[in-house]
Amino acid sequence: MHTTKPGMMSATTSSTNSQNVSIKRWLHFSKRSEPQPESKYSMTPSTNVQADHSMPLRHALLGNAAFSSITGLIMLSAAEALTFVLGLRQPGTLRFIGAFLVAHAVMLGLNARRATIRRAEVWLAVALDLGWVFASAVMIAADKFSATGDWLVGLVAVVVFVFAFLQLLGLRRFCK
Repeated sequence: MHTTKPGMMSATTSSTNSQNVSIKRWLHFSKRSEPQPESKYSMTPSTNVQADHSMPLRHALLGNAAFSSITGLIMLSAAEALTFVLGLRQPGTLRFIGAFLVAHAVMLGLNARRATIRRAEVWLAVALDLGWVFASAVMIAADKFSATGDWLVGLVAVVVFVFAFLQLLGLRRFCK
C-alpha cells in the first residue's frame, strides 16, 4: 500500500492532476466554434480562421517597404558617391529622394501590418511606384545619367515595377 504524509501528494497523483488540467484546457479551447480575434499585428492566421487572402498583398507591401527603406537609406548615407556614379550634379536631390523613400517605406510597412489593409493606400503605393518607373524611363531617355547611372536607375525601375505588379495582384486577390 502506498501512503503519503498529510498535505503531500505522491508523484503519480501530481502527474495525473497535471494531465487532467492539460486535457481540460485542450477540450475547452477545441470546443470554441467562433474564430478568436487575432493580434493587431499578426501576420499569420490562427488555426480557427479560414485562409487569409491578404497575405500575398501583405508580403508585396513588406517587400516594397524593405526595398524602399534600403534604397532610401543608401541614398541618404552615400549621396555624394551616388551623385558621382549616377553622373548627377547635386547630392541634395538624392538626399531628398532618399528621405521620401524612407517615409514611403514606413507607410507601406504600417499598412501591411494593419489588421485590415487600407486599399486606398495600396492604390497610392501602386501609383507612386508606377510614377517612379515612368520618371526613371523619362530621365534615362533624356540622357540625365552616366552609362552606369542608366543601368542602376533602370534596374531599380524594374524592381519597383515588379513590386507594383505584385501589389496589384495581391489587391485583386484581397478584394475577392
